[in-house]
Parts: sequence; structure tokens; C-alpha cells
Amino acid sequence: MSCPCCGANNSTNVEHKEEKKKKEPEPFKGKLNHDFVDKYPAVKAEDFEWREILGEGAFAVVTRVIRKSDNLEMACKRIDTRDFSKGLARQQGVEVRTMQELTGLHKCIVDLYDIMVDNNGTDLLLFMECCKGGTLQNKNDPRLKGTNNLKRIFRQIFEGLRYLHGKHIAHLDLKLENVCFLNKETFEIRILDFGITAKRDAVSGKNVGFRGTLQYMAPEVMLKKPYTEQADIWSCGVMMYELLASKLPFKVSKYAAVVRDMNSTYSQRHRIISKVMDTEKIEWPFGTSPRFQQLLCALFSLEPADRPTPSDILTYDWFGDEASMTSEVVQSFSEYAHRGKLQQALTPLMLKHVETIDQRFIDHATAVHTHTDKDLNGGFDFEEFIICLGEIPDVEYDREDAREIFDSIDENGDGEVVLEEFMQWFAYDYITKQDERLWKFIRSLDKEGNGYLNVESIALALKDVNTDEEVEKTMKEIKWIMKSTVKYSPEYFAQILLGN
Repeated sequence: MSCPCCGANNSTNVEHKEEKKKKEPEPFKGKLNHDFVDKYPAVKAEDFEWREILGEGAFAVVTRVIRKSDNLEMACKRIDTRDFSKGLARQQGVEVRTMQELTGLHKCIVDLYDIMVDNNGTDLLLFMECCKGGTLQNKNDPRLKGTNNLKRIFRQIFEGLRYLHGKHIAHLDLKLENVCFLNKETFEIRILDFGITAKRDAVSGKNVGFRGTLQYMAPEVMLKKPYTEQADIWSCGVMMYELLASKLPFKVSKYAAVVRDMNSTYSQRHRIISKVMDTEKIEWPFGTSPRFQQLLCALFSLEPADRPTPSDILTYDWFGDEASMTSEVVQSFSEYAHRGKLQQALTPLMLKHVETIDQRFIDHATAVHTHTDKDLNGGFDFEEFIICLGEIPDVEYDREDAREIFDSIDENGDGEVVLEEFMQWFAYDYITKQDERLWKFIRSLDKEGNGYLNVESIALALKDVNTDEEVEKTMKEIKWIMKSTVKYSPEYFAQILLGN
């Protein structure tokens, strides 16, 4: 099981492995007395409600807890230090100090709320922001599908790295399991696991040391050369490719023994890198955009100085190639707002139809929704909608007209337009603006293949997206449009649907 907070996973953390290879690790005996923990209070178990376990690692268990004094939900990472070597204790100290320094300073970096020790003095307890949305390693999460979702996620990651690198801190273990969604509903992410971070040396301007997870490790780290924060940029490239292609870009793991061997020579390691880490050998999935390939090839530059910074990356065409609100989109909104009862009833069916035939247009609509959702909470409200209308050049919109349009998109009337509601507008616009698409949709309503449509065939089609009670209610609302005894040809039904 991969844990969003303690880092338990199937990939290999090299620094941990090196610690375990020592013949006789020197454990800390008795109570914790390290510089970074001796000042922390003992935990009072009765102050918290201890809920389910979120994950487990080699030395840590993460539990969801509720602090009773203010009902704050947290993740408690309980770290058993009894078998810690000096190296692991030092690593844990790095995590604590880094999180203390960063807490509350950037929305994409997980917060550390409190630090305590247990009454026996053997366990360190870190009370952190609770991330319940799963890691980027969860392949079944629909938020990880599609190019525009990828942009939405990595825009946040690079914004977080821009802040981190601005403080000269390298994460050094960026991978899918170390980035987590805050919850199951939105796209908000948090960067986790700061156990092997490194701050750039003030004298040389670079770090040294062999650390990280092999599959995501930058070449300079693998070569045991001095490195900077740009090592994280390489790791991000691996993550981006892995989410797009469902595999790793470079077959490094087959040479793991040589890389992990601390006695292997520079020339041995360099030969592996030259043989394996070649962007010309990357297998791009069918349909990968040239702009995405251009970006990843930049991230995979063998020379760290040739890789773009997080700020540079966010200006690349791939990130900028995102749909925004236009006057044509708003005009379509207005037409959508004045749909009749029949069109409203069939809109969910239109969405289901479109989802099966054209991924490109779905990506476009998702991009427009993402652009409008300014705070990235999964939906946009009226004020965010107004902001986007204001971004349209040479056009002004009256707030009352804008409110009417917004309310028509906000199907459930909760003041927030989520993607599914937005997609219904898109499906209606997509189908009704082109005859060929409209004919295909109308033919799909003829479930029994009669060559015509009537009240019964519409009711049968509506059952695909509605309960029997909802279908009955809808049919009562449109009975004055469709007479129960009439058989409609597809062409004539199209005229009714378009209000002609």
C-alpha cells in the first residue's frame, strides 16, 4: 500500500537502502534525545480522536486524527525511532526542520501543525495537514486522465517548486507517491515527504551526496557529482511522462545494481546514462503533442544548467496552450440559457453521446472550465465567471445578463459550476451547431431501430441517464411538444429540437 504521508511504496529509496546495507547500524538506545526532538512535549492521547490508519511504512504509521479542542482534522505520522541508525535519525531531523521552515508559506506544500513524542520517548509524532485524495500513483483516479488535467496538476507542482527552489531547497525525492490530492473532490495538490531534502551549500552553491529514488534520479545525482535544485526538474519530467504514458521514460532499473554499488566508477555510471537516458530513444504515446515533447526534452537535458527553472517551465507553450473564455463561448452560453424543455431534457443524453465519440472537444471544454476555475477548487462561482468575462477583449457584459447565463449553467443551483454541469453546456453546443453531429445524436435516440422517434422512444432513451420518476416528470413537461400518437422522422425531430 502506498502511503500519502509516510512514503511507503514499492520503489526503492536509495539513501534508505544504503543505510540498511551497513553491517551493524548503530541504534539510538533509550529515550529520544536528539537535538530536533528533545524540546517537544509528550502527547496526550485523550486530546485526540484516533481514526483509521491512512498508510504504513518501514518506520512510520500514519493515522487520521481529530484534535478535540478545535475539531481540526490532521494526519498523525508516528515514527518508531528505536531501530534508527544515525543516518536515519539525521534524515528525520531534516524532514522536521524543512517542514517547520515551509509550513504555512505555500499552498502546494503540506503543512506541519505540531510535533510531539509519545510517553515512552521512543516515537516521534508529526501532526500534519490531512491529504485524503490519494497520490498521483492511483491510476484509477479520473483526475489523472487527459492532457488538461495534467497541466492543472503540474502547474501547481512547478509553482510549489518555484517557491522551494527560491529558498535554495532541493526536494530530491519527487515521484508520483510523494504528491497527493488534498481531497477526493478537487485538483488541489500537496508536495509531501521532505526526508531527504537538501539546502544548497552556501560556499560551493551545490549539494553533494547520493540520494533519491533511482527511477526518478537526475543523471548528476546518479553520477555522484555536485548538484543543485535542478535535479528536481528531471524528476518532474519523469513524473509527467509516467502519467501520460503509464510507464517510465528510461529503463534505468535494469542497471540498478551498478548504480547502487557505491564502489562503481564514474565511467561505469556515465556509460549507463549515455546508453539509457537519451531523449531520442523515448517512445512517445500516439498523439503526444509536439509542445509536450519539446517541454520534456528540455526537462531531460543531461546538463542541469540547460534545464529550465520552474518559472521558465510555466511560460512554455504547452502550459499556455489552454482554452480561455471567448465571446463565442459566452454567446453559446446565452443560447444555452434559453433552451426549451425538450432541449433541457435531452442535454444529459447529449453529454453521454459526446463522451463516447470525441475526446478532443472534451479536452477543450475541460480547459475552458479549468481557466475559469481561478481558485482550482473544482468549480467556478459567479464572481470567477465575471472575472473571465472581463478578460474578453473589446466586449462588456451586464451583470444581470451574466447572472442569467451563469444560473443556466449551474444546473443544481448551488452557486458553483462543476465540470459535469459545464460539460452539459458543451455537449449541447457541440451537437446542435453541426448538422452531421445532430443527425448522429438523433439516430442514437432510436434505441429500437424503427427509423423514427416517438414519445416511447424518447422515454426509453432518457432511462439511460434518469430514474423512472425523473423520466415520468420529464415526459409530462414535454408532452405539449411531442404528441403521443405521432411518429417523427429524424429530420423533423431535429427541427423541433432546434426550435424551428
